Amino acid sequence: MTINLTGRQVDLDDSLREYVEKKVQKLEQHGTRLHDVYVTLAMEKSDAVTEVSVIVDGNPIVAKDHANDFFQSIDGVIAKIERQVMRVRGKRVGSKARHGTPSKDDVVLVDESRVSSNYPDVARRKVSVPSMGIEDAMDMMGRSTEDNCVVFSDGKTGLVRIAHRRQDGEVELIELVS
Repeated sequence: MTINLTGRQVDLDDSLREYVEKKVQKLEQHGTRLHDVYVTLAMEKSDAVTEVSVIVDGNPIVAKDHANDFFQSIDGVIAKIERQVMRVRGKRVGSKARHGTPSKDDVVLVDESRVSSNYPDVARRKVSVPSMGIEDAMDMMGRSTEDNCVVFSDGKTGLVRIAHRRQDGEVELIELVS
């Protein structure tokens, strides 16, 4: 993770740098990998302003906080970023993992008359399968610590494939055949 710290009309001393690094590294405890984090400290009138922007799983997250001093401002903005990271992570994990049952946003029923009444808790859903190369799918698996599989359509052959992380940590490529 790279932390880019910028000060506008502010002297960035070592205590501020260390405090920012400590707080930003705390964000990785939520199971997300952060690549580039941009932190800007500025003085606006008599307020200390901290702005943080980061990309989590392709979603840009930006937060800004005003306070009397920079330490309070950093705490406030990190709390805002944590809430947004948890929201993004929750969308990625899905509400089934959070609440135990799928929500209407997570499951789209396909022709309800065809869903078997023998399995009342089973719902069908439509899932878009991204087109990508094998290398891209393997890179995606390598970057993610939480996802155990990636379903994708091979851009060269058009076949649907699954990159799966086994319990031993190795990634295997599953090719579907009929």
